Amino acid sequence: MAARIRVLHVEDNEDHALLIRRGLEMHDPDLEVIGAASAETALRILDQEGIDLVLSDYALSGSMDGLALLQEVRGRHPAMPFIFLTGQGNEEVASEALRMGANDYFIKRSGFLQFKRLAITLRKQWEAHEAQRGREEAEGRYRHLVEHVNAGIALARGDRFVYVNPKLCEILGYGEEELTSRPFLDFASPAYRQIIAERYRRRQAGENLPETYDIKARHKDGRELTIELTASVIEDSEGISTLAVLRDVTRERETEVRAREAEEFFRLVFEQAMEAIIVSELDGRILEANPAASRLTGYSQEELRSMFVQDLHIPSERELSQRELEKIARGEFTGFVGTGRCKDGSTKRCAVTGSVIDLGERRLMLGLIMEIPRRGEAEIEARIAEEADARFKLAIDQAPLMALQGYDAEGRVTYWNRASEELYGFSRREAVGRTLDQLILDQEGASEFKNLLAEVWSSGKPSAPREWSIRDREGRQRWVLSTVFPLLVEGEVVEAFCVDLDITSRKELEVELLRRNTELDAFAHIISHELRSPLASMSGYLHLLRESTAGKLEAEDAEFLQRCSRACEHMERLIESLLQLTRRDRGESVNERVDLEALTRELWEELLQSLPQLHPRLETAFHPRVVSADPLIMRRCMANLLENALKHHQGPHSPTIESGSMVKDGETVVFVRDDGPGIPPEMRDELFAPYKRGSTAVPGLGIGLFIARKAVESWGGRIWVESAPGGGSTFLFTLPKGD
Repeated sequence: MAARIRVLHVEDNEDHALLIRRGLEMHDPDLEVIGAASAETALRILDQEGIDLVLSDYALSGSMDGLALLQEVRGRHPAMPFIFLTGQGNEEVASEALRMGANDYFIKRSGFLQFKRLAITLRKQWEAHEAQRGREEAEGRYRHLVEHVNAGIALARGDRFVYVNPKLCEILGYGEEELTSRPFLDFASPAYRQIIAERYRRRQAGENLPETYDIKARHKDGRELTIELTASVIEDSEGISTLAVLRDVTRERETEVRAREAEEFFRLVFEQAMEAIIVSELDGRILEANPAASRLTGYSQEELRSMFVQDLHIPSERELSQRELEKIARGEFTGFVGTGRCKDGSTKRCAVTGSVIDLGERRLMLGLIMEIPRRGEAEIEARIAEEADARFKLAIDQAPLMALQGYDAEGRVTYWNRASEELYGFSRREAVGRTLDQLILDQEGASEFKNLLAEVWSSGKPSAPREWSIRDREGRQRWVLSTVFPLLVEGEVVEAFCVDLDITSRKELEVELLRRNTELDAFAHIISHELRSPLASMSGYLHLLRESTAGKLEAEDAEFLQRCSRACEHMERLIESLLQLTRRDRGESVNERVDLEALTRELWEELLQSLPQLHPRLETAFHPRVVSADPLIMRRCMANLLENALKHHQGPHSPTIESGSMVKDGETVVFVRDDGPGIPPEMRDELFAPYKRGSTAVPGLGIGLFIARKAVESWGGRIWVESAPGGGSTFLFTLPKGD
């Protein structure tokens, strides 16, 4: 159905007005012609009623002619279509009218063709006006989006930016005019200018380069920034340009460097220590041993990683080893002297100290071992034990990144290591003897900590890890992950210790990640809405067109309409996939009982409607048939695997697709098997990546298997393919444990 158009017809000849109105409405029933006998009347109607376009005679009665009316209309409605229809015009008048902004000019003539041409022109002018208005509105919406997105965006042409958004101005500290009036390389650090220029040139020449890489840029105040640059080439009527998205990742990269440096520091300490160091599970299973442990025991590091610490004791001392492990598991600091058996059968007396490493959800044992010389053994054992204890305490006192404090029963600080000084800004002399409300916690936080300390003191057990918000000496807020554990002597708590890990950077990243996910979710919904609105109109008009032309079109024309409808349906599925991916990333997943047989049959019927020419056959064998899963995510996963199987059918025969489930090694495995050409081994690793297609001869965007992979990963499952050339492919995935 054509859109209704309201036409204001300005004509002072009543007979002409009636004739033109009848002629127009006969050729286009959806033209609603509203008459006005003078320019003054026309302006009143234009202000009071919704008019889509103006059709006016040149010569009018009253004080205004058609050109004066055109000038008034342009002043009030600059974009409204205005067409002259007159019997008194000439080329000079027509030229003046077009110069003043008229959209077209017609000379009155009698006859059928005159009204038909005029009706067609009116509709085309209105459609062009509506299309332009739609483009301007869309451009306004997208400009708003670009100017408010939390990333710098720039469009470069030649050696300069031709557009920059406000966020890029904020990142670099320059105004828009400053950024667009100078070569963009001026804003890069000198060491990176040649790299940027070379990649810019090669990318515009058509080379396939990595889209995202880090560069260094200079802020207006002189600071050097690390910028994550994502660039892509676009081509329009003005030529080739480069669209760049720039994010300030200075803090992120600094955090990554600090983490690598800390990791390297601990690795060097572990590898170069003169004493043997062993890290194990609380049951004694060895996870890691340093070279000194290998030299002491005669076992290689690989051999030690396959043993338990109890295996290193002589048989008569295995019970002693077990008791010490149990003490460590209770959180007690332990030290003892024992006899170990080496790989060659010899024995060595060793001083052993051990403690628990609390990693939150996981607790490990750290053991330091030193051999005791044979002579003066008793005296040496005691001295070595004292020295080992002193060295361990010294290591704890000087350990970076791990802030450790001691407390008495009243919550007063008894110990404050160097890492605590660096983290909180208070020296040991300032901290010892004071309570935390005088140092880093407010009254409420200090009260909560004192209650936690009392609970640890009374139970004799470590507390669960907890996050605390504190203020350092300078008043800056920081976040720490803390565990409080008791020091037991003969079963009595004599002191409590608290281990703090600085998690400020992690908390800031969590906040940033939440904000970015929220923006991504909003962006996905905006895009889906912007796509769905015109898509719904297109699909609706196609449906009306097919209904109104049923039985009237040639077979080929009808097939064209059918293909358009299928394209609209495919676009709708892509939009829904986008929204489902964002919902999955937000964790909006609720498990329900899903009947795999019923779901597969339902999806199969939907696929048959879009691929009727294949006449495929489906065979199922679901054992179990009913599982617990998110129904929306499961539906998306199965739909993409079934559609993929049908697309890759080969040969003249009708395809046979098999689908089923089975329990294997305690897991439920679901599979979809096709009779396609098979997948070469070199392509299987990248098959589940986005926009990767097994064959360019098969239609599609290459995101079906990627969506299936993301669906399976959302519940912690695995997805893979088993295939042989010429023998078809089987796609398998696992459901959550226990399902």
